[in-house]
Amino acid sequence: MFVPNELDGAIVLKHTINDSNKHLKLMIFEEEDGTTTKVPITALAIAQYVNDDRYYIYSFVTRIGKYKMTIFLTQSMKQ
Repeated sequence: MFVPNELDGAIVLKHTINDSNKHLKLMIFEEEDGTTTKVPITALAIAQYVNDDRYYIYSFVTRIGKYKMTIFLTQSMKQ
């Protein structure tokens, strides 16, 4: 799986990749007919936009073959 240096203009700081047999989470998509489908997440990336002190988690959605922003964090990852 290709790991990008940027996602939506944010710089990727950390990432994890699992094979397709290990799912980190399920994302629920709403279909056009109103039904829902559970889709496995197989990779995560933590990214940050320039001049933004928040961190963003992107999940790789196997079904659509690309990363989507999942949540943003307001706490620093620095220790």
